[in-house]
Amino acid sequence: MKNKLKKLIIKLRPVEWLIKRLLPYWVQLRLFIILFEPEVKILGKLIKKYGKGDTAIDIGANHGIFTYFLSKKCKYVQSFEPNPLPYKLLKFKTRKTKNIFTHNIGLSSSSGVMSMQIPLDSNGKQISTRGTLSMCDGSKNCEKIEVDVKTLDEFNFTDVTFIKIDVEGFENSVLDGAAATIQNNKPIIFIETESCSIINRIIELGYNCFYYDRIIKPLEDNRQIPVVNNKNVYNFIFINESQMSGIN
Repeated sequence: MKNKLKKLIIKLRPVEWLIKRLLPYWVQLRLFIILFEPEVKILGKLIKKYGKGDTAIDIGANHGIFTYFLSKKCKYVQSFEPNPLPYKLLKFKTRKTKNIFTHNIGLSSSSGVMSMQIPLDSNGKQISTRGTLSMCDGSKNCEKIEVDVKTLDEFNFTDVTFIKIDVEGFENSVLDGAAATIQNNKPIIFIETESCSIINRIIELGYNCFYYDRIIKPLEDNRQIPVVNNKNVYNFIFINESQMSGIN
């Protein structure tokens, strides 16, 4: 049933504007989580079991799918989105949620101003979920905008229980600027990456790596990206060795 509904929604994407008008914003987000980010449902249990703080950090928040979810599981959510277009919606839709704090900046290895590159579709509209502070694929038509960036460590967040990172290839710079925060808090880390080097970098910080295949499974071979249902896995969960006794 879920697969049929997922296929139907994919077919309906050309009339996405109609769906957005028919369904309340948070209903859209819940639906997206159920159909396209199934591992998110497990994160609440992991935060409850292994999380040691009150604050979650959403890096690359876009419209706020994870921000919304985390606001229901954590006392505070710090949400970062450098692209002004999705940030405007994020800010507006979370304005009444008192435990969400939004930041219209990017996170990097140092403070300054960087060029953000956002792919455009065939109609010239931003594909905001693919915006990146790294180099845009030369085969794609991209819009470039200047955005402010800081390091995560500059914020001196304490009591951090969870960090989500979705930055389209810019993971190393984000991790560089978050080194002290990770070292001091040892949060659960949820990251989207296609790079084994990123996976191994976090493992070397004293973390165990897991991925979702109907249940949470440990990554057995850190030299290659696992495959589930003939598709590469790109979302990985890291739990610090000091805060876990096993995944059940």
